[in-house]
Amino acid sequence: MLSLVLVLIASVPSSSALAGSVCFDVVVQGATPGGVAAAVAAGREGRSVALLEPGQYVGGAMSGGLGQADYGMHAERVLGGISREFFERVAAKYGVPFAFPPDNQCGDHQV
Repeated sequence: MLSLVLVLIASVPSSSALAGSVCFDVVVQGATPGGVAAAVAAGREGRSVALLEPGQYVGGAMSGGLGQADYGMHAERVLGGISREFFERVAAKYGVPFAFPPDNQCGDHQV
């Protein structure tokens, strides 16, 4: 089972509060899509992971709604790995098919 620890840095009173209390194999700074993917990949390799986010939100621009606009017309050939898995799992969660917008057009039936 994959287990990650997310620390919102702003909620920690001081850096000395955590000093010496916890050890991780991998520490990822920034819970952007790339940071989350890096943390998941390390966790899947059996490493203990801390994902640090200095802001209030996890996901960067992706959690703010940006994502579908980035697909582009060749997305089926370039989007893969953990990113593709994320989009497929979101589609499954909401019961909609995972499809790339034709001609860069987004629709209600697509994630």
